[in-house]
Parts: sequence; structure tokens; C-alpha cells
Amino acid sequence: MDENNKHKNPPFLKRLFRKKWLVVIIVVIFVTLLTGGGYFIYNKYFVSVKESSNKQTAKQADQEITSEDISGQMYNISSKNGIDAGQRYLDDKLETANDNAVKALVYIRKAELTSSLLGNHNYTKALEYSYKAESLSPSADAALSIALYEDKSGNTANAIKYYKLYLERNPKGADDAETNNFGYYTSRIKELESGRSHK
Repeated sequence: MDENNKHKNPPFLKRLFRKKWLVVIIVVIFVTLLTGGGYFIYNKYFVSVKESSNKQTAKQADQEITSEDISGQMYNISSKNGIDAGQRYLDDKLETANDNAVKALVYIRKAELTSSLLGNHNYTKALEYSYKAESLSPSADAALSIALYEDKSGNTANAIKYYKLYLERNPKGADDAETNNFGYYTSRIKELESGRSHK
């Protein structure tokens, strides 16, 4: 074997050693890609599932808050510490609420407090809160809230519109209390349409 041949054809062990390094490099690249892909899938699937579960838990906690709970606390705080304290309580509820239906409920209570004797019958602000509730989560309660304050403000056309919307969203016979309200608000619409009014 001459010198030139030696360099062209390295001994068997050198060739094997080079192949092993090539195999090691390929394995390292493969493992890196596999690990990175696994991490990506973990983040995309498992983390998003966990976040979704946390949001569901927060939403369920929100839905457990009832109108009566909020009203009771609101009036309790307001009667002891004034209307500003009651509004701060409701603002705190807004900050912690994750569900639009609950936020709408809080805005309806803010309107109720603002329009009360404690709030000096501020119907303009009450309407602002009521329309915000309607925009967040249209409901029979939001429509009634708007109707009442439009009526108190002398805005007959809007009062009629929202009383009718309330009745559409809350069909007659839903329950006994609502059936009684159905009759009252049906009569109120007729009074407003005929030009008679009482506040």
C-alpha cells in the first residue's frame, strides 16, 4: 500500500468512528426535535386545558352569585356607610366578575342604588348603568331596568319599547310573581300609549 492510498482509505476503525459520530449527531438532533415538539404540545394542549378549567371554575363561582346576595349586601353597606360605600362594594364585584351576565346584574344593582332615595333619584346615571347591563348581557331584568328609568325620566317612547321587550323576554306564566308583573307592566304600557302617566 503506497502513501496516497493510505490517506484516501483510512483504516476501518477511523471510518467506523466517523460513522458513530454521525449517528450520535443525528440522534442528538432527533431527540432535541422530539423534546421541543413534546414541550410545544404540552404547552399548547395541557396548559390551555388547565387555563380553560380555571376559567370554568371562575365562571361557576360567578354564577353562584345571586341578585338577592348582591342587593342585600349593597343595601346593608349603603344604609350603614352611605351610597359611596355601596357603589364601591358593587365596583369590587365588577372587578372580580368574569361572566358578563354577572357584570350586567351588578350594573342593574348600581342603577337601583343610584335611582333610590340614597342616590337622590339620579335617573340619568341609573339609565347609563342599565344600558351598560343590556349591552353586556341582554335580559328581562336589564330591559325592565331601562324601562323603569326611562319611564321615571318621562321618555315615554323608550319606556314603552323596553317594557314590551321585558314582557317578550319574560313570557306570561313563567312563575307566579312574574305573572303578576306581566299584568302590571301590560297595564303600564297601555297607560303610556294612551297618554296617561303616573310616576
